[in-house]
Amino acid sequence: MFGIPELNDMVCSLVDLDTLYKCVLVSKAWNGDVTPALWRRIPILASGSPKQIAFARLILEDLIADRENDQSPPKALSRNGRFINHVDNYRNLFQVIRTATAIGASYENPPSEEAVFEHFLRKTWNIDNFEALEEYFTTPRYFNMVCQKVPLVRSLTISAAHESCGCISVEMLKSLLAAAGKVRYLTLNIFTFQKKPTVAPPEQSAPGPRKTSDNNLQFHTLKITAIGRKTDSPKDLSWLWNSCSKLTVLEILYIPPPAIKSLSEGISSTARLLQVVSFGRTVHDRDYIELMSHDIATLVGSGEGWKVIHFFQTALFGPEALEALLKKHSDSVKEIKLMKMEENTNIKQILASCPCLESFRTIENRKRANTVHPEIPFKRWVDWDPQTKNLRPWRCEKSLIELAVKIVDVHQVRASPDFEPTATDVAKVRTQHKAWERLARCHNLRRLWLGHTPSDRGRVVALSMQTDCLQLTMLTGLDRLVDLERLEELNVSCMRHGIGVNEVEWMKEHWPQLSKLTGLTKDSLVRKWVEKNYQKLILQ
Repeated sequence: MFGIPELNDMVCSLVDLDTLYKCVLVSKAWNGDVTPALWRRIPILASGSPKQIAFARLILEDLIADRENDQSPPKALSRNGRFINHVDNYRNLFQVIRTATAIGASYENPPSEEAVFEHFLRKTWNIDNFEALEEYFTTPRYFNMVCQKVPLVRSLTISAAHESCGCISVEMLKSLLAAAGKVRYLTLNIFTFQKKPTVAPPEQSAPGPRKTSDNNLQFHTLKITAIGRKTDSPKDLSWLWNSCSKLTVLEILYIPPPAIKSLSEGISSTARLLQVVSFGRTVHDRDYIELMSHDIATLVGSGEGWKVIHFFQTALFGPEALEALLKKHSDSVKEIKLMKMEENTNIKQILASCPCLESFRTIENRKRANTVHPEIPFKRWVDWDPQTKNLRPWRCEKSLIELAVKIVDVHQVRASPDFEPTATDVAKVRTQHKAWERLARCHNLRRLWLGHTPSDRGRVVALSMQTDCLQLTMLTGLDRLVDLERLEELNVSCMRHGIGVNEVEWMKEHWPQLSKLTGLTKDSLVRKWVEKNYQKLILQ
C-alpha cells in the first residue's frame, strides 16, 4: 500500500477485519500487503456460523492436501499460517477443530481430532500465546503436542476450569513448565487436581523439545485464577516459585487456604522484584468473599516495596491487611485500589502514611450491579487534631493525583432562596469547610470521584441518591478548593451535591483544566447553562 512494511502494519492495526477483507480485493499489491495483517490473529468465531465452518474447512483441506502430497499450489493455511501470532480464544478454536473433524468424518480416510489439531499447530508455528485446555491432558498424543508447542510461546495459560475435569496433576504441570523456556506470562486456572498423572510425561528421547532448566524459565507476570480447591490444592508450590525470581506482576484471583503459606514463602524468598500485585476479582451476579483479610495480610506481609496494590470485590480488606500494607509498603506504594472492606478498617491511615501515593480508589464504575463500596466516615476523613486545633498532615498531600472515595455521615445544609441559617446550620457549614480544607491540601489532584454510577453489563442501575454526602456549594466551602488548578475530572454521581449555575461558573474560572463532570441532573438549568457557556466541559 505505502511501500513501507512498518507503515502498512500500523495502518492495518487500526482497521477492523471486515475492512481488511475489502482491502485484500483491491489489487494484487494490496493483497500482498494486507494479507499478513488479516491473518495475524484468529478472532472468536460463533459456533455454527458460516465463518467458523469456512475456517474449519480451510484447516481440513490443508490437512488432506498434505496427506495426499498434493502438487497443486499450497492451500491458504500453508501459505499464511506463519502470519498468525495470536488466538483470541482457544476454547473457541477447539470447537473449530471439532467442526473440521466432523466435516472430515465423511471422507474415505477421516482424520482424527488429534490429527487436525496437530496439523494446525504445525502450520501456525509463530503463535505467541497458547492455552492448554483440560482436553489436552487426557491423551498422550494431545499432551505431547502441548509439550512441543509450549517452548515456542511467550504467553501460556493452563486451564482446567470445569469441576468434572480432574485430569491435571502437579507432576504434569512440572513437566509442562520445564519445557516452557520462552514463557514470560503464565496464567494458572486449575479448578481441581489429580494426585497421579493421567498421562505420562514425554520421555527425553521422544520427539519434541528438550527439558529446560528452571534457571532459564523466568516469568515476568503470573496470574493465579485458581489453583485447586480447599481439598486438593497443592500445599507445596516451590516447583512454581523456582521460576519467579524476575516476577514483577502477580495477580491472585483465588487461592485456597492450604496454598497460602507456600505462596507467601515464595514471595518472600524468590519474588523480590514484585511491583504490581492484585487480589480478588470482580463478579457480576452477587457479592461473596474468597480471600479473607488474615490471608491477604499473610501475602501482603511477605513482600516489600510494592508500587501498585489492588484489592477487588472478592478480597476482604481488614485491619490485619491494613497493618501489613503500612508496615511493608507505605514508603513505596503509588497506587491502591480496594473494593471490599471490613467496617472497622480505618483506611484513612493509608492516605496519612504513604508519601508516594498517586492514586487511591475505593469506588469505580464497573459492569456489575453491586453498589456497596468502602466508606470513609466524615470525622475520619477530616482527621482533626483537637490539641493543635488543625488538620493533621497527610504524607500523600503533595503526590496524590487521583482520588475516588465515598465520604458518609455528613450533616447536610438545606438551603433555599430565603435561607436564614440557624446556629445548627452554621455548625454544619463549618464542619463541611473542614472537609474541603482537607481536600484542598492535595494541590496536584487531577481526578476526583466522590460518587459513582453503577452499571450491570452496560445498563445503568437505579440507585437511591446519597443524602449524607458532602455538598459542592459556595455556602459549604467549594471556594476553598481554589488551589486545585490541575483538576481535570469530577464525579458526583448519585449524590445530593447541590451544584448550581454559580458553582459551575466558579469551576470554569478557577479550574481551567476541568474537562469532564459526571453526575448533574438531566435537563437541569445547570446543564443548559453549560451547553451554552462552557462547551469545553463534557457532561455525563
